[in-house]
Amino acid sequence: MEVARKILFSIFVLVYAVLCPFIILYSFGYIYQPEKKDISQTGLIYLSSFPSGASVYLEKSRFKNKTPATISELKPGQYQLGLRLKSYRPWSHQVTIEPGKASVFKNVPLLPVKFNEITLLPGGRYTSLAMVRGTDYFVVQEGSRLKEFYIYDRREKEIKPLVGAKAEYSDFAVNSIFTENKSELLIVYGGPLWNKKYLLFNLADINTPPSDITGLFKAYPYALRWSADSTKDVFAVYEGFINRFDIKNYSIYPKYFDGIKGFGLSNRWLYLLGADNVIIKSTPDKKQEIILFEDEHLGRDLFKWSRFYEIKEIYRDALVFWGDRGDLIVSLPPYRIFDKNVSGMEYNESKNRVVFWTKNNIWVADFNMLNTEYALFNDRLQISSAYRQGSSISQCLWAYNGAHILFKDKNDVYLLALNSDGRHHKEHIVSVKDNTDVFYAEDENSLYYLDQGANLTKIQLFPKEKAVPLAEESQ
Repeated sequence: MEVARKILFSIFVLVYAVLCPFIILYSFGYIYQPEKKDISQTGLIYLSSFPSGASVYLEKSRFKNKTPATISELKPGQYQLGLRLKSYRPWSHQVTIEPGKASVFKNVPLLPVKFNEITLLPGGRYTSLAMVRGTDYFVVQEGSRLKEFYIYDRREKEIKPLVGAKAEYSDFAVNSIFTENKSELLIVYGGPLWNKKYLLFNLADINTPPSDITGLFKAYPYALRWSADSTKDVFAVYEGFINRFDIKNYSIYPKYFDGIKGFGLSNRWLYLLGADNVIIKSTPDKKQEIILFEDEHLGRDLFKWSRFYEIKEIYRDALVFWGDRGDLIVSLPPYRIFDKNVSGMEYNESKNRVVFWTKNNIWVADFNMLNTEYALFNDRLQISSAYRQGSSISQCLWAYNGAHILFKDKNDVYLLALNSDGRHHKEHIVSVKDNTDVFYAEDENSLYYLDQGANLTKIQLFPKEKAVPLAEESQ
């Protein structure tokens, strides 16, 4: 009997000696892989979705818990992760599990199988749509005469004509419209060939007739720029110089800046690229002027393709220069991004990113690494390809605080969900009227557009109470 007890005790000691290390290792996230005869550390996946309650699939197996969920004790390697929810499109993503690390997918946005399209302006007669950025106003066009232009207020959900049908300028032929971000001023250019005019509207007081400011213009400008904070100063950009207008006192300062081939406006500063490739920032009254860059050889090499550059300040004098021939330059390495064919760019302040595109490709420039106080021609910019399969991309818009990109390719609008591993997700949203623009309202997560029947329409991609749905992987 005593011998049996000793044998039994020895067996327990042996089992303990063998299993205890495995139990301890397991508690710290390690497992033994017999096929490899190796001990490796496990990883885990955490994911939540919007809406929540989606079924979770790992490879071909359905996980028992629904989102939000954690899948632990995963061997290192690649897995196909999926989400399924009734009435929503399936979502899948290939994830790489690394030892001792977590892959986190937070608020994965699940798109409905069919969006609820809300017709705001029926009738099927609208030909163009333009948003006054930073405001609640859209300019909706029905024809080419001023009486056929309307202002739609998305907050009040009402539409008003720019002028009445019998107003002084009702038959005024519109050639172009100038707007500025966050400004309620609008300048319309048009009229007959022998009597062209510039009319100034205040969208906050649309019932007041426009002001004729034609006398301030000696020629048609390349661009008109003004600050939303200013009620009087307008800068007219011409080839080689810039005129300053005081629209309140109806006065002009000709060639206020001369020898100029680039211009940008940011808050209280004007950014100027001289014909000699010197970069200056100045206050509007010219009382403060600071030279930012004057490298003769580098400047001549960088700014040689275009006659004029639009300048955008990103962060503490970190600048983007977009030329009229499609070249794109940044004020830090690698400096020249493209020599030609860039169709447009959009900046997202919350993520400190710029999206820029050609007709076939979309790229993202990430300025988050700029932590120095002085970033002009300093740190190296991070640029990544986001999409390479376009055929005729004409627009890119940031969505969900910079986590997604809405883009228009021909007449189709897509949502591109950006992931840190470069495996981005593309989903078709809607088809729109030929040759029209679309606009995204961040505060309500809604897309505005003219549908194929020429009606002003809105799609709410997600309920507005969920302000920042995003899918991101962090390890």
